[in-house]
Amino acid sequence: MAKSLRCSEVFPGCLFVARGVDDDAVVSIALLHAQEKHALATTDWEVLTKLCGAIRQDDDKSSAA
Repeated sequence: MAKSLRCSEVFPGCLFVARGVDDDAVVSIALLHAQEKHALATTDWEVLTKLCGAIRQDDDKSSAA
């Protein structure tokens, strides 16, 4: 089952959506986006907890990365 994370749940106002086949893939995509677009310099437990908490089951199976 595909998973997704709306960046706006962690960084309000951002329209990016990370999609992947599982939680690990979604977190990897979201971290790369956060580093590039939100100047996230380090990854700590607080950031990882927020990202993991924002992951949802993706209802649109055609959108999986």
